[in-house]
Amino acid sequence: MVNLRGRTDLLSHENSCGNLYTAVPWKCVLEVKKLGLRGLVGLMRDAITTSLAKLANAIDEEDLGEMVMHSVREFQEELRKDDADVLLFTSWCRFPLHRVDLGWGEPEFVSSLCSPFDSVTLMDHKEGDDDGGIVAQVSLTEGDMDLFCKQHDILQYASHK
Repeated sequence: MVNLRGRTDLLSHENSCGNLYTAVPWKCVLEVKKLGLRGLVGLMRDAITTSLAKLANAIDEEDLGEMVMHSVREFQEELRKDDADVLLFTSWCRFPLHRVDLGWGEPEFVSSLCSPFDSVTLMDHKEGDDDGGIVAQVSLTEGDMDLFCKQHDILQYASHK
């Protein structure tokens, strides 16, 4: 999922609210073990950059809407396949989630782990935007989580605060 706010001048942000995003369906046909973490991140970045470049060529709001809906439909078609092995990645970085006060004070914990899919959500650490680091919330099946916890290239970036 990619946040589209601020990425196009076609949409009026002055009177809008709610989610404004698109899905970037991406098929990893290479074996992830061969890529390593850096290779996987690079391929995902390329897929997002390519998708955003296409959206930047939208002629008007209707054209942009059709492009976004096409991406969402493509993603939904992948989900319907019997052999679909889907892992969702999203970033909530730079959203002021830890400063939201709904009358009870700022939240102690922010989470997105209600997904029916295996997912990874990235967000800023509560302690600050600059040096607080990034929190990766990972939701996997128990078997996949056991494998994930043994990946040395991932663990070298992890710290337990």
